Amino acid sequence: PVSSKSPLMIKKNGQLFTILGGAGSDRIIFNTAMVAARMIKDNSSIFAAVNSPRFFLDYKNVLHFEWSANRKFSKAVPDLWPAFRQRESGDDYFGLVTCITRNEDVFHAVADFRRDADCRTAHSPPQNKEH
Repeated sequence: PVSSKSPLMIKKNGQLFTILGGAGSDRIIFNTAMVAARMIKDNSSIFAAVNSPRFFLDYKNVLHFEWSANRKFSKAVPDLWPAFRQRESGDDYFGLVTCITRNEDVFHAVADFRRDADCRTAHSPPQNKEH
């Protein structure tokens, strides 16, 4: 994206698959792409993709990673990367990612609840089609 706050619109088989984006400086570009990769390559659910732990390699070559219940990863980091910093789950450092997907005629919206995000669901079409 030209802006770190620009949403990504991703097509799959020629159809709109998802729209995702968020705010979080240069870190959001990487983490938005990570969410997209989890949904496309790993076939993760929208909820799992948005709420899975985040990572970021900063300009000083320090790997920042979010705490996860997966202790195996946390224990492996010192052997994989010389400089690292483990952050709390939901740390604002990683920014906020929100995502909307469409499954047939149903839209699903998810925001990272650990970062105080909130989504609203429309249970029926608006009465006034102009709004």
